[in-house]
Amino acid sequence: MSVQIVMDGTNGAQNIDRSRQATNQSNLQDAIDVWTSIIQLNSESHANKEQKDVIKTIKSRLKKNADYYGAQDFSAVKKMIIAYLNADPWLQINFCKDSTRQGVDEQVQREMLNHFVNSGQFKKAPPGLYVYEGKIWQKEEILRAKNQKKLDIKDIDTIGVIGDKQVFVFQKYTKVAGGHQDNVYAESLHFIREFNRYAEENNDQYFLVAQLDGEWLEEQVPSLRESITIHDRVFVGNSDQVIEWLNKLR
Repeated sequence: MSVQIVMDGTNGAQNIDRSRQATNQSNLQDAIDVWTSIIQLNSESHANKEQKDVIKTIKSRLKKNADYYGAQDFSAVKKMIIAYLNADPWLQINFCKDSTRQGVDEQVQREMLNHFVNSGQFKKAPPGLYVYEGKIWQKEEILRAKNQKKLDIKDIDTIGVIGDKQVFVFQKYTKVAGGHQDNVYAESLHFIREFNRYAEENNDQYFLVAQLDGEWLEEQVPSLRESITIHDRVFVGNSDQVIEWLNKLR
């Protein structure tokens, strides 16, 4: 189930929406192939890992409405799969893997930086890389230093290089208000404040960026910018604005 990246200009929200749709369509074709292979199995014990994952998901759907379906065994799984296969694609796409669970948004934002800023120089950050209290930490270091077992802060999403400059990027996409959006705003504000502190305490070539896309989140950018104190090294904006700012670092 491969992620499909669609880029048509520097509008991040538009590219993310189109990539989500393209990925969902790719996921549907993959799902049809897996569904077809499962109904050909004589026994669940013969399933490979991919088939087992799908069977597990369908069994959980059967379990949620056990009184209605009346069975949760492999024959019931096959019966549901046959219903999926006989359905119109208009319905089928709702039963395959959802692109929002595949990290599409962040991958699109990262590839936009590679395409429009510095080809091949922006990569997914190593897991557990943090900017915190004026320092750059690995997860194990900060846990040990703070005598903690877990962290309530988010790590860096993307790292990049522009000449002799290192770029750390926090990336987020939020289209509409409601639900967890208050947490998204708070998380974005936290990153900006931590970026400010790092830039204030370290005179180096690290540049720190919050790349925020989506109608609702982009509306919050002016408010978030008010928190920036080191404007030559810390920036927040949508993908188009981030690309423009980064290109000026050359």
